[in-house]
Amino acid sequence: QKVLQTWGKLVEESCVPLSHWNMLLQEAIGRLEDDSQLVVKAALQLLHKMVAQGIFQPPLKTNIYINTLHQWEAELAKLQPAKTASEGDEAAEAADEADSTDSGQEADAEGAQWEDGGIQIKEEPVDQQMTEQDEPAGSPDAGTKPSNDGTIQRLRATVASLKEGVSFCKRLAATLPQLQVLLANPAANVVDAAIVFLTLCKTYEVTGAAKALRGMWPLVFSRHEPVRAAVLDSWSILHLHQKLAKQQMEELVVSV
Repeated sequence: QKVLQTWGKLVEESCVPLSHWNMLLQEAIGRLEDDSQLVVKAALQLLHKMVAQGIFQPPLKTNIYINTLHQWEAELAKLQPAKTASEGDEAAEAADEADSTDSGQEADAEGAQWEDGGIQIKEEPVDQQMTEQDEPAGSPDAGTKPSNDGTIQRLRATVASLKEGVSFCKRLAATLPQLQVLLANPAANVVDAAIVFLTLCKTYEVTGAAKALRGMWPLVFSRHEPVRAAVLDSWSILHLHQKLAKQQMEELVVSV
């Protein structure tokens, strides 16, 4: 329980890196099956903080994150072939330079004369005009390549973040049936925490949250006052807050 509360504090302070986010989510989900009711409640509170104050913004729909990921991967793929071709040109230029170096060494060997004092090399003037012509006319500017590389690095970071987001949304959606089971838990504080978290999932449009909430409405007749209050608060947040009467009635018909 204390460990989960510590992780919750770290989430509040934005001290959990993206690379550890899904790992922490999986650990919190695993604690929902703990025998201790205090641990289960602490795990629900940690999940609530990870969704409400986390890295990924709503709507947390899996298909939206997947479509966005495909778009960014397509943008990255457009730049990758160009980068590969430029690397191939650089390799060819390096090979040409190596060949020219070998040829120069052979020419120097032919122009060398053996004497008693050692090797005397005949120095010949280098044609400046030929040196300038050896450089490719269409070579990119020195500042172009870093800019292109920087764009590719940003795209790669975005794609990596979106992949983590897709995994996060999938794990949350897979947890909702387990949360429905917790609604039948004998401990009122666990049921209360489960209702609050399911309400947040519906607000953040987690895939399958609306279906999972349908098992919550009969709890308005629960004998535990905190559970009844949590159901009424959830109904107020989802269907009454800043909505017109017609919209409230339509949502009531669909939900019930």
